[in-house]
Amino acid sequence: PPSTVFDNAQRLAAAGYREIVLTGVNIADYRYGDDNIVTLLRRLDSVDVLRIRISSIEPDRLTRELINTVASSQRIMPHFHLPLQGGSDAILRAMGRRYTIETYRERFMAAIKCIPDCAIGADIMTGYPGETEEDFRSSVRLVEDLPMAYLHIFTCSLRPGTALWRQVQRGLRTPVPHDVLQHRSRILHDIGEKKKRAFLGQYTGRDLDVLFEERTQTQEGREVLAGYSRNYLRVRADASSRPDSGELTGTEQRVHVTGTGADLELDAIFVT
Repeated sequence: PPSTVFDNAQRLAAAGYREIVLTGVNIADYRYGDDNIVTLLRRLDSVDVLRIRISSIEPDRLTRELINTVASSQRIMPHFHLPLQGGSDAILRAMGRRYTIETYRERFMAAIKCIPDCAIGADIMTGYPGETEEDFRSSVRLVEDLPMAYLHIFTCSLRPGTALWRQVQRGLRTPVPHDVLQHRSRILHDIGEKKKRAFLGQYTGRDLDVLFEERTQTQEGREVLAGYSRNYLRVRADASSRPDSGELTGTEQRVHVTGTGADLELDAIFVT
């Protein structure tokens, strides 16, 4: 029930947790009586917690009402993980997905246009049995066209006993050759790195509010505080510049972004 979710959120906030993440299988399908994911979020927006974040959400469930709810809130973070899975309608149908490429593109751009600094990441699979070269090229065109913040790329792995495995065993779907699969995966990884670097690059010279989660070291051995911006960008700031750095874990601080590191994390200095 929404009352239970609300009570749990209040309990976590009272215990000192700064960010609450809503998660579940197809979370946007949440229903309880007259309540849905939008009414639940509006209710949670009154909880005295710094941040509320939505986990992975299916593209066809990213409605205008949900987008507007996030856009109008200071607590609900401007970040969506919007799984793509396949970049062609033929593959999406074969997977049994409920959306088309056009739906994905439309919902993605609606969120970008409505929510300032919204970061959207995606999962995409390559090597689904029956994936043709044109199917793959359709995936490439889509991820290159959209201003994605990051990509999670994985290759299809058949599991014995599944419906897809049985289709392959019966000759109904043809596996993608291993060398082709690896080649396609490398192409998508390269695109993913370029997209992420481009998205991060637009924040150089800007100020961000970062919720710091840990004190750690960079590859070069520098002591830094690391955490995430409101739109889920990993940011690290030089710990030596703040005498009180040992007390900043679990707090939100404003930083000035100075650039992007080789490991695709934002470098920043504290704004004092």
